[in-house]
Amino acid sequence: MATSTSSRNRSLPKGLLAGLIGGIVGAGVILVAEEIFPPRDEDEPSPLAILASGGPSEPAVLPPSGTQALHFAVGPVAGSLHALAP
Repeated sequence: MATSTSSRNRSLPKGLLAGLIGGIVGAGVILVAEEIFPPRDEDEPSPLAILASGGPSEPAVLPPSGTQALHFAVGPVAGSLHALAP
């Protein structure tokens, strides 16, 4: 017996909240995973540092808190936008 999802109404606030929570959890998982499995060598600059400096020839040094802040800023926004998709 097939169930029809067309009779169920979607709730935009619930979807946004679920996406926001999912984005926060996802950002936290990324931070923990990067602590266990570093994405690059110690002397290799991060992609964010390269972008901040304008190129790979003069990499800037971003503090780890800046990278974490970016993860926790982008993750919830991306999750919320994903929740808006049909």
